[in-house]
Amino acid sequence: MEEDALWIPLLVICAIVLSVGIIFLICCLCTKYRQRSSRDTRFHSAVDIDTPLLQRLAQPKRQRELDSQRSALLTCHFYVRCGNEYTFNSQLTQIGYRIDKHWFLLNSKKGSGSQGSVLLSLFPKNDIFQFPVEESIYISILNELFSYLYHPYVEQIKRIDYIQNQLLFVLIKDYQTNGSLKDLIHGVVPTAQFNGKYSYRSSGLSLERVRLYSTQILEGLLYLKEKGIPPLVDLHTGNIVITRNGQCAQIGSYEYSFLQERSRIALFVKRSVYNMQPNNTDEMSKSDISEVICFGRIIFEMVSGYELDTSTLTPKHWHDCRDDSVRQLLTIIFDGTKPVLTLRDIQQLPYFKTGPPLKELTNFQPILVEYSQDIKSILDHTKQQKKTLLTKPTSTQTTTMSVSSKRSSGSLKRSSATLPVRRSKSIATTSLINLNYSQQPKSTAIEQINMSQLPNRPPPLAKNPPSPPLPPMAIPELGASGEGDRSALLGDIRQGFQLRKTVTNDRSAPVVK
Repeated sequence: MEEDALWIPLLVICAIVLSVGIIFLICCLCTKYRQRSSRDTRFHSAVDIDTPLLQRLAQPKRQRELDSQRSALLTCHFYVRCGNEYTFNSQLTQIGYRIDKHWFLLNSKKGSGSQGSVLLSLFPKNDIFQFPVEESIYISILNELFSYLYHPYVEQIKRIDYIQNQLLFVLIKDYQTNGSLKDLIHGVVPTAQFNGKYSYRSSGLSLERVRLYSTQILEGLLYLKEKGIPPLVDLHTGNIVITRNGQCAQIGSYEYSFLQERSRIALFVKRSVYNMQPNNTDEMSKSDISEVICFGRIIFEMVSGYELDTSTLTPKHWHDCRDDSVRQLLTIIFDGTKPVLTLRDIQQLPYFKTGPPLKELTNFQPILVEYSQDIKSILDHTKQQKKTLLTKPTSTQTTTMSVSSKRSSGSLKRSSATLPVRRSKSIATTSLINLNYSQQPKSTAIEQINMSQLPNRPPPLAKNPPSPPLPPMAIPELGASGEGDRSALLGDIRQGFQLRKTVTNDRSAPVVK
């Protein structure tokens, strides 16, 4: 009994100690959990504070892009319903570098005469571009001209339209699933967004495919030159589409020459032209030199896997060419110490003479057609504009460019007075039907004004001399009573008493010794 009585207090003490330990352990766990939860709460609160700020900063730009896409989508639906030839498929979001350009995928209706899918693009009219004739006449002439351009290595334009109330051009071409040559070089999806699509350098194409595509592109450029199309001064790999399961390259975007549209490589090409211009022959124009430089840039990008970001080639660029024959070809094209070769001369080089056979030209028969007087006038007018765009900017051109930039921002109204005088002499502003192609446009020189024949300027009108200041009026003294003098002072104040101007001597500024 005594032993049982001893065990009971020990068990009670152990139970109390154990319970206290358990309670202490639970309190420690709760405290640690609270500390961790409070730390996570502070971290998440900081992230929540920063995230809305970043979203608010990017929200206006994103909202403008969404509004522009919605507006273009409505315009596309309206155009498709009016044409009744295609059905809407989907909108391709920002597949090119231009933010103000929109692309849509359309399907051809049954019985419309066309098969497959087409690519419709909407882009605004350039501010510096002015129609030489009426809009409808100019668009009809371009459609007639583009219908005559048929070649295996030239992309065919199905239709071009102009929406006058929105100042938008509509361009319809065949949709190519392989995308552009730039998509093939980088191995990306053609319908992916432009931002980040070409950020990684690729290994380039195989040397056999580089030679094949280069020969095809050269044949397409020579064909366009024979048809009188102005030189493509902004040609790059993004304007060349790949067809027939990657076996054929077609030149596109030649319509930009007729709309005064410039690409993102225009600055590099212009600098290269200035570097090579002193050694140029008299037979080639600056536009022809720009076309040759663009052709060399395309070959370099196909071999190296990245776009040439300078106006000339550096030793690093020569190292990335990977092939001696390509290095020799690019040396001839970009050599500024020798005259620039024409496209015909480049075709006679060993690199293209020993090239692969072109199967597409075996049974090809070009369309033999003679241009109308309207098309010839448009071609001459476009070539003249190319010459003025590639000349070095003078003081007059700098002023015109500044006016154009102000006009784009909305501070100036559109005016036909900014057009060059040469345009009004070569093409009438009413119609192209009565034009005579035999009459060559004459370049109008600036008339020298004889200052002695001008009437004398009338002398400026003499300004009225300022009136002398009024004499100071005596302030009446107030007497003891002050009633009469006070009333006199109030009467002078009501009549306009002139006070003297006070001069304040401000000495608060620090004195610098």
